[in-house]
Amino acid sequence: CFFFLMIRRPPRSTQSRSSAASDVYKRQVSTQSTWATLAPGKVLPMNILSEIASRIASDGPLDDIFNLFTSLESQIRNEQVQHDELYAKQQVECSGERSFREKEIADATNAINLATDEKNAAAVSLSQNQQQLETNVKSQADVSGLIKDLEEQRAAANAVYKRRNAEYNEALNTINEGHHMLQELYTGSASLIDLNRVA
Repeated sequence: CFFFLMIRRPPRSTQSRSSAASDVYKRQVSTQSTWATLAPGKVLPMNILSEIASRIASDGPLDDIFNLFTSLESQIRNEQVQHDELYAKQQVECSGERSFREKEIADATNAINLATDEKNAAAVSLSQNQQQLETNVKSQADVSGLIKDLEEQRAAANAVYKRRNAEYNEALNTINEGHHMLQELYTGSASLIDLNRVA
């Protein structure tokens, strides 16, 4: 039924049988190159259909037309078998390729998840390090202030020490001088008059 639907009988009031066959031929010429690519060296179905149309237009023997239909059917069935085999082969190849690509996608997804986890861990570590850095900077500032205070206290204590050391030395000299005078008085080498003169 399919083959007969492809070649319509033209309406008697509009076209002749030969003009209808010509229209069928024109519609099929544009796809002949495709069939020639798929089945090189074989008689194209379009050519067979053209021959059938020509036989019908010329009121050729029905046996010849029937044989042409049989030849067309056989060729189409053979082509379909080849196409089915090619389709099955391509399905196997596509299935293998799909499995391979799905594995690649799964591996890439795992890699992205691991990288995301590492990125998040690095962000947490960075935040902690920044907080620790801020704490260290504050501690350093506090220590610097404490060191400055201690240096000021040390400078003040040193000044007090120097002043008291000078006072001690002065007092020690005075004591030594007094002791020396007492020895002179004791030995008689000096008198109270001399002592008053020195004082």
